[in-house]
Amino acid sequence: MNERCVEVQLRLAHESGAVLHTNEEVVAIDPDSSSVTVTTPARSYQADNVVLSTGPWIRDLAASEHAEQLTVTRQVVFWFDAADLASFTTDTIPYVMWIARRDEDYIGLFPMPPGGTPAVKIVSEQFLETTDPSSVDRTVSQTEIDTFYDLHVAPKFSGVRRDCVRAEVCLYVNTADDHFLIDSDPRSDRITLMSPCSGHGFKHSTAQAGMPSSSSSFMTLSRAEHLQPGPDGIVSSNLLIYSFLQGFRSRSMLRNLRKSWYVE
Repeated sequence: MNERCVEVQLRLAHESGAVLHTNEEVVAIDPDSSSVTVTTPARSYQADNVVLSTGPWIRDLAASEHAEQLTVTRQVVFWFDAADLASFTTDTIPYVMWIARRDEDYIGLFPMPPGGTPAVKIVSEQFLETTDPSSVDRTVSQTEIDTFYDLHVAPKFSGVRRDCVRAEVCLYVNTADDHFLIDSDPRSDRITLMSPCSGHGFKHSTAQAGMPSSSSSFMTLSRAEHLQPGPDGIVSSNLLIYSFLQGFRSRSMLRNLRKSWYVE
């Protein structure tokens, strides 16, 4: 479902006039007094303003003052078979959030949506071990699956079988206070950092994207005529560098809930 949301966002952006360049790794962002140059292996782009929203790779592109405040953690999402899948559809069961004293004991069970993977989606999360998005292990071992089922699934959910039909790795970008990172880059006010951190992910991406686009400084496209083309002749008033990051919920919200109640 996450991928479908992103596909719709990209399609709507394209229909609204955005030019999409995919599969280009950003290797450098260089601001000067009048513009920002973004360099990829394919070409260079020049823009009045740049919105930097590259998920876990934001640490590599943001100024050190912000990069040092961020951590990236590996998370795993599991889909298990069930004795009666009809009992776990959106018509029969709500989203279940199992809250305990520790972050790593949190469990979330998602009802099966129409057209979704025919299995029960269950997640936990961990924030103790950090990773690098370029070298993270995206395979899920059978040992991970068995451990997760024995510790989190079997003791809490009846009717969910041990058979794991799908498992995926995703990444969280985390701030110390679990909030978003929305700020100007110290190198230039022409660079805006926008990261839906701490597991919020795609749910808030549309609202966040509307923040800079609603500002006149990001919407005056006619200013492109005053810019000089970059080395490859590409010029733009506004450039959004975007990378999708999956996420599920607010960890700070759960911490507030734990102050008043918890489930052992």
